[in-house]
Amino acid sequence: RVTITFRLVEAISAAGAPRLAWEYHAATGWLSLEATPGFTDETADLTAASGAVAFTSPDDWSPTPVNGKNGLWLRVRLGAGDYGQEMKLAVDADGAVSLIEATFDPPVVASVALAYRYQTEPELLDHCLGYNAFVFADHGEASRWPRSPFEPLVPVDELLPSVHFGFDRALPAGLVSLYLRAAAEAVIGDEGRAVSPYDWEYLGERGWTELGVLDETEGFQRSGLIQLVGPGDMVATDGLGGSLYRIRARLARGAAATPTRVEGLWLNAAWATHRALVSAEVLGQSDGNPGQSFDLVRAVGAVLEGEIIEVREWRGDGADWATAAEGVAVDDLRLESDPVTGQVIAVWVRWRAVDHLFDSGPDDRHCTLERTGAILRFGDGIRGRIPAAGWQVVATYDSGGGLAGNVAAGTITELRAGVAFLRSVTNPVAAEGGAEAESMSRVDARGPQRLRHRDRAVTPEDFEWLAREASPAVHAARCRALVGPDGFARRGWVTLVVVPDGAEREPSPTVALLRQVRDHLAARCPAAVASRIRVTGPSYVPVTVMAEVVPLDPDQVAIVQARVRANLDAFLHPVTGGTDGAGWSFGAPVHLSQLARVVEAETEGVDHCAHLRLAVRGAMVEETVAVDPDALVCAGDHEITMSLGGE
Repeated sequence: RVTITFRLVEAISAAGAPRLAWEYHAATGWLSLEATPGFTDETADLTAASGAVAFTSPDDWSPTPVNGKNGLWLRVRLGAGDYGQEMKLAVDADGAVSLIEATFDPPVVASVALAYRYQTEPELLDHCLGYNAFVFADHGEASRWPRSPFEPLVPVDELLPSVHFGFDRALPAGLVSLYLRAAAEAVIGDEGRAVSPYDWEYLGERGWTELGVLDETEGFQRSGLIQLVGPGDMVATDGLGGSLYRIRARLARGAAATPTRVEGLWLNAAWATHRALVSAEVLGQSDGNPGQSFDLVRAVGAVLEGEIIEVREWRGDGADWATAAEGVAVDDLRLESDPVTGQVIAVWVRWRAVDHLFDSGPDDRHCTLERTGAILRFGDGIRGRIPAAGWQVVATYDSGGGLAGNVAAGTITELRAGVAFLRSVTNPVAAEGGAEAESMSRVDARGPQRLRHRDRAVTPEDFEWLAREASPAVHAARCRALVGPDGFARRGWVTLVVVPDGAEREPSPTVALLRQVRDHLAARCPAAVASRIRVTGPSYVPVTVMAEVVPLDPDQVAIVQARVRANLDAFLHPVTGGTDGAGWSFGAPVHLSQLARVVEAETEGVDHCAHLRLAVRGAMVEETVAVDPDALVCAGDHEITMSLGGE
């Protein structure tokens, strides 16, 4: 069954009543196709805007040469009527001659499409394989007998889309953890995240059974762990991948899921951080002077949060230890006993590290901890208590962090301590989130702002400055108040664009940094907004410079060309570029004059720049590159041509 569809440039008039004749060539010559059974013509003789001619291929249609080409030929010709007349002269009864204009209105075909459906007479099958739920079933024997009905395709219990996981052995009756890596994500507060649209089940002795799962990925939308306890009654079934033990995440009825590209999935995963534990390091004894400080000499890198600072406030063998422990919370008290007599011989009291001592009183067991320099400092008796002379100070803490912990995938391969049932370790994805200590210039810039916002996020400026406090890796931030996760105005939402430090052309924040900023802001903003904070990376406008440069020394052409390119890349770098080397601001434009100065005045070995043009993503720009208020400039792929000058 053949269908030929015609589409005209436009419908035409049928004033001339055209009548088309459709014919095919057989052994006896041209025969009428319209006389064959099932012929239809919906084109109105090629006057309608679109239509189709359909017919069943005639049995006697045979190849024949036409204009030197041998094939199965069809033809259509004008059998009656016309598509208009030529211009002609008319003479009336009085002999007067008049001109009759041409009325030609022929069909102009815009496209022709051919399709066909192959039809055969029914016949018995030689073989039949059914494929249901990824399992083959052989129905060949039944297919060879005319009175042996069978169902090659049967309904399956998979009525809704689902994601299947197959394991070659039954899961253990303990914690099973999978790590899923999403290709990209923007971190959103708990309420803002879409609740996982999947119901988790496992295939057991009673069929598909509900399974409790802790899903950090929120339905495969973000990177995270998928954790569950292995069911004890799992059974293996045939299907995709062979005989496997199966778990599925089935789309809940009425729910919708957005397709997400997943970069990888790893079994037996756990979160890890770059840190080293130091237990009970003896820092020294107090001399009773105000403001005494101690160095944490075993710290490798910065001291991480969660430290335990203990001071031995009593030592002896009597019962008066209770006096030293009076008024101390039970959780802050540790008693050291004699291993033989069991009597208390020392009282250790936990002291708290605070950001500053300005709010501390003379009896408060407070101290400050400079985490970057690993320095512990006590009070002066007015702001913070002074440990009595002779009291010993010990510290238990984790140290680490920094850029040293940001290692490439597959770098971590060594076990530093034996763990039961653990054979080897590795990091399938790159470790991220570490940053070096903040510079003093940035601290000086944040100081006055901290007095203004008082560690609370209320205005857009508060969110921006607090985002910088979340991590030294944050170079700049822009707050878009009342903008939801879809980019449109949403009441109660806050979207924060974060620019990280980095040497890349387009620095992009890691997922760990995005989450760190979001958590820092959520703890300091109104409760109604805490769950509606979206943190994402910036968008960039790549500026391409096309310049014709004349060097001072023709022998230094390659060197000067490399200098020009390097200086342009440095000037256009979003973090370390700009006129002052402090980076570009959101929405800051780039002027042609600025780049001309970089090429001619700031590049060694350049005589002058003969021609200079700018482009953004292939589009030429006149004098100024305009930048969206939420975007930053960056360097594009420059085209630097060296010329020796002259005519």
